[in-house]
Amino acid sequence: MSETLIADLRAACPNAVVWDKAELASRDPGFDQRNFGASALVRPADTEGVAALVKFCAARGLSLVAQGGRTGLTGAAATVAGQVICDLGALNRVEE
Repeated sequence: MSETLIADLRAACPNAVVWDKAELASRDPGFDQRNFGASALVRPADTEGVAALVKFCAARGLSLVAQGGRTGLTGAAATVAGQVICDLGALNRVEE
């Protein structure tokens, strides 16, 4: 994983919250510790931010894992180093 990943993510997604591995380690991952195994978490503020993140990860061959409630009860949000989490928690309304 590039040492500039976090800076590059912040530049590509300027309106998003971006956490690095250390920030993830200091947060509650929910029911399953593997929820925060990724190298970074990005919480886009809107659909444009999600699109920018998807484009960023696709261009670099990075695995992107979407997370919603992050309960971890089914293991679907489990991540490993080298992956990027797309936290969908800020997308909290339906627009026309």
